[in-house]
Amino acid sequence: LYGYYEYGVHQNLYLSFEIGASGNITKLQWEWDGSSQESKTIQIYMGNTLKSSFSSTSDYLPDSELTLVFDGVISYSGASWYEITLDTQFNYTGGNLVIFTDNNDGDYTNGSGRRFKSLNTGVTRSLSYYSSYYNYSVSNQYYSYTDTYVPSLKLTIAAPGPPVSDFSASATMDVAKNEAVSFTDLT
Repeated sequence: LYGYYEYGVHQNLYLSFEIGASGNITKLQWEWDGSSQESKTIQIYMGNTLKSSFSSTSDYLPDSELTLVFDGVISYSGASWYEITLDTQFNYTGGNLVIFTDNNDGDYTNGSGRRFKSLNTGVTRSLSYYSSYYNYSVSNQYYSYTDTYVPSLKLTIAAPGPPVSDFSASATMDVAKNEAVSFTDLT
């Protein structure tokens, strides 16, 4: 992520062992370095992938493999982790994960360098393009930079499945008689 310019698109790749669980991603957090106060209009997309690195600036996940999970304004001020509740939960299947961000704010922020704390992975796991003039998007991607750094990330992952609170049931079984269990929907 790089919010310095008016526009920017980024794909960051996280490996399954770094995430550690599968399920529905409901929130994410990025760690802001506190160097400035900033507010941006962004879109966040997620995609399951088998990729473990990017081989070039043209080796990105296309829009057909990405799902829009957030479309709104994010604001940062002061060094801290900042939580974003996703508009749409993402079904993370447990493989590797790409997070695509589109800064389409059109607003210049004074300063330079990385604003989000990041981790050097040693392999190319980030693609980016940023500009004061060209506003690329998920359906019109272009990248001019590769990087081995990915933003520090925390995910909130809920177990997959329907909400339990919307269902009530009763069951009876006589274990000694080895009877089959039967359920009756009480709703």
